[in-house]
Amino acid sequence: MAIGKLKKVLICVHEKEVDDFLKDLQKEGILHITDMKKSKAKEKFGLKERTPEYLSEIDSKIALLNRVINILRRYEKGKGLLSELIGEKPVVDERIFTEVISQRKYFEIAEKCDTLDKKLNRLEREKNMIKNQMEKILPWKDIEIELEEFSKERKIMLFPVYIERPPKDFYERLKDAPFDFEEVRKEENKIYGIIAFPREEEQRVREYLSKMGMEILSFEGLKGRPKDLLKKFEENIKKFEDDIKKIEEELKKFSSEIEKFLVLYDYYVNERERLQTEENMLSSEYFVCIQGWIRPVDFKKLRKICDKYTSASYEEIEPEEGEEPPVAFENPKMIRPFELLTKLYSTPSGKELDPTPFLFIFFPIYFALCLGDAGYGIVMTILAIYFLKRIKGGKELIWILFAGGIVSIIIGLLQGSFFGDLAQTLNLKPILKMQVIDPLKNVMTLFAISLFFGILQVNLGFGLGFVQTLRREGLGSAIKGYWAWLLFLIFGILLILSYRFTSLARYKTLFIVITGAAMMISGALGDIISFSRLMALGLVTFGMALSINILVKVFKQFPYIGFILAPLIFVFGHFLSIFVNVLGAFVHSLRLQYAEFFTKFFTGGGQLFKPLSYEQRNVIIEKSRG
Repeated sequence: MAIGKLKKVLICVHEKEVDDFLKDLQKEGILHITDMKKSKAKEKFGLKERTPEYLSEIDSKIALLNRVINILRRYEKGKGLLSELIGEKPVVDERIFTEVISQRKYFEIAEKCDTLDKKLNRLEREKNMIKNQMEKILPWKDIEIELEEFSKERKIMLFPVYIERPPKDFYERLKDAPFDFEEVRKEENKIYGIIAFPREEEQRVREYLSKMGMEILSFEGLKGRPKDLLKKFEENIKKFEDDIKKIEEELKKFSSEIEKFLVLYDYYVNERERLQTEENMLSSEYFVCIQGWIRPVDFKKLRKICDKYTSASYEEIEPEEGEEPPVAFENPKMIRPFELLTKLYSTPSGKELDPTPFLFIFFPIYFALCLGDAGYGIVMTILAIYFLKRIKGGKELIWILFAGGIVSIIIGLLQGSFFGDLAQTLNLKPILKMQVIDPLKNVMTLFAISLFFGILQVNLGFGLGFVQTLRREGLGSAIKGYWAWLLFLIFGILLILSYRFTSLARYKTLFIVITGAAMMISGALGDIISFSRLMALGLVTFGMALSINILVKVFKQFPYIGFILAPLIFVFGHFLSIFVNVLGAFVHSLRLQYAEFFTKFFTGGGQLFKPLSYEQRNVIIEKSRG
């Protein structure tokens, strides 16, 4: 279901034309290239492995561009929070793209930016080193002794010392010290001072200092009075800051070109991808052999590419023994965005069902049951429409949230939940008329609905697993693997029928016992109960919305400022509630699919069909108009 069939092809093209041929393949994005190094053709035809050229050169360019992009992002004008959140990519005209990749000047700018940044980092390091020295000598700024005088070999030695968190009897203990102590500076938890002692007492002094917890400072490499040094350091720091500012201003000017570097980065990353595929190819003296998988519908495009080259030809070949084709999803346009959720879990193997269509059905319903508010659904839907119009590429998640928003509106209206109890407060009759369930009064009904979906999807999962095993391994393996579920299914149906038919009623107790035991053995009981979180999260959303509305009513009564505070609390409170509850609804709905549904029939581990193509990682290339 929804997994397309692929054909394996072998392509031969002349060595001189292979580079252009691969560029055309990459542009069309139709061939999943496979590794030929272990192919039987290697030995049979005496083919050689290929080593791509220029990879190290391209790696250096990519590394440079990556560094420069990260540098310039620091100086780029803010995109705005919304653009950052949605990861909006700039759109670049195809003509500008062609112009940028053909000009050397942008690499010259990139190298200059890189050099400037290295100089900037060096200046910052040197400035910080001077700041550290300033902090070191700042406590000594008022002494007139030149720092090189400390620790000089003479009859009377002078040492600068300090102590952190001195004991209460510090000054008392100094009376018995084998040195004279002069206090220089006292801070909250530190005391700085100078000690003087005869040179022959140095060993004894050091031992006494260690016992007291005092440390000797070193001013090695520093000469002059502290206040003169501090003045000199301040002048140096001012010079460093001026130089740093000039460099930053220059980098800020270059930040307007960041889009060009994004274009180049994408171009060279794709160049590298194309060149690296050559490692999977084999070659003779003149020809290169390319092997891969293609969708049958794309044979026409492949034929068109081959027709451009006098030496290129292809033929369909059979897979080697034990070789599995990659997995190509083939779903209708509406279902396609939900492939993202399947891929997050794993890619199906070639012998498995694609669970994406089931995600398309169940995920939005569960999401809506967890959110359960029409007002929140409307906000989500409007935001999703805005983002769908605003961004280009990578819209799958937005489409999923859009679907969840639409279903949330429906479920919210059925529950009469519109920003909590706002419909009841304002007596919005059109909304109240559509209400079928009261979330607070009909908790058990919501619980029953949750369990219904649990029973439905858990049994569906077991059923799909049974059918797949039956097809692959036969009836015996299917029964052996799913006997507990079959008992649960058969006796569960008999139990339901026993309430209808008197002939079965006498066996009701037996049916209950066997059904319950089978549910526990198969794990179905725990899985079904897990679906109660749909009810729980729905009540949490309603409860949060209700609490916000109560706060709004309270603050509305405040004189003078109530008419300002009430709307602010309503807007910010409900937006916070939407964010928190949408996140919870998404995570828990997905968990029910992965943990309670997929585990019954879906193993995954397949290789995703990934044709050689031009990936637009940072910018969207738009074809020129006119």
